[in-house]
Amino acid sequence: MKPSEFINQAWDLLQGVMEEAAGELAAIGLYPRAVFLLSRVEELPYPAQLAEALLVPAPTVSFIVRQFEKQGLLSRANDKKDLRRYRLSLTAKGKKSLAKARQVLDRCAEKRMAKLSKSELGAFAQMMRTLNAKPASPLGGGV
Repeated sequence: MKPSEFINQAWDLLQGVMEEAAGELAAIGLYPRAVFLLSRVEELPYPAQLAEALLVPAPTVSFIVRQFEKQGLLSRANDKKDLRRYRLSLTAKGKKSLAKARQVLDRCAEKRMAKLSKSELGAFAQMMRTLNAKPASPLGGGV
């Protein structure tokens, strides 16, 4: 399989899980792509970081953030080091909604993963970790 075909297959898997989860996610006030934003806020608390990591235009992230603030899922506070910036954080309600969303995604993904044996799942998980590992810095970590 060519790398581009592999990427397309991975995308199709993700899309399939998301399409299947969409109804249940809507019932808890979320939509599939927004779940990824919520799940990355603690790691990437600045809107610009989220936009870059999720490959989403900054205005789209701003729109989603405003929606989530209105829903009480996110809060924002000025950055103590740079008052022009603000940091996002999950509220208690946001953490609860994210946990529910992950349960939905787990259920939908498990249906597809049930087609694999336990050893195939283990191998697949290891391959995904290997493929998703960030390459080592060419500078060796110093400087």
